[in-house]
Amino acid sequence: MTARLYEVTGVKVSFVPGFLLRLKDEQVQPRLQSLQKVKDNLYRVTAHVEFKRGEMIGIPDGGVPKALVSLVAEVGADKSAPPPPEVPTLRHQGFGKYDVVDAAGVVLTEKPLQKAEAQALIDKLTKEKRL
Repeated sequence: MTARLYEVTGVKVSFVPGFLLRLKDEQVQPRLQSLQKVKDNLYRVTAHVEFKRGEMIGIPDGGVPKALVSLVAEVGADKSAPPPPEVPTLRHQGFGKYDVVDAAGVVLTEKPLQKAEAQALIDKLTKEKRL
């Protein structure tokens, strides 16, 4: 079982019983009453346990609960946003209708289109751009 390494970025982060964590020995000692060793440095939380800002914790398979996403950051993860696409893309508007938007997010269609029509327009615009 692999674990991704996370740094606590919030004031503190709490884990409830049943959660698996990969921890260093110095992190385990003060929390020994709240942890059960599974193997090596892998522990199961048996009672509410907290970690403070700056601590590093391993979470198996990157299974960070949604409630904790804003309190931890994956170590080594690229924090920059991906660059916007340079070609037009689809933006879903609901009920099977789509807008075609350019790289700046400007809507290129007068009204939402069916997906096939919108995709055909993207293909046409992309082909024109390559010429």
